[in-house]
Amino acid sequence: PVGFDEWFIEVWPRAFRLAAFMTHSSQAGEDVAQDVLFRMSQRWGSIERPDAYLQRALTNACRNWSRHARIAESKLRLMASSEATEAAFDDLA
Repeated sequence: PVGFDEWFIEVWPRAFRLAAFMTHSSQAGEDVAQDVLFRMSQRWGSIERPDAYLQRALTNACRNWSRHARIAESKLRLMASSEATEAAFDDLA
């Protein structure tokens, strides 16, 4: 069986590309891929099919990232629109 360090060197470029593609961001993709691979390193002895596990874990992590990004974006839009409303209301005084 191959050790985690050897496997990491082999799969990092693929993991990064997939995560960057799925998040549409190289920075977010790097963060997601690093998080997934770190968590995998903690469980390395219990993972039977690391390549399949990596693919699924990256897919799930990218979906979670996208969901959180959409929520944050909608909250920012709400905050921006409420600030504009408050500013317009303050102008009336």
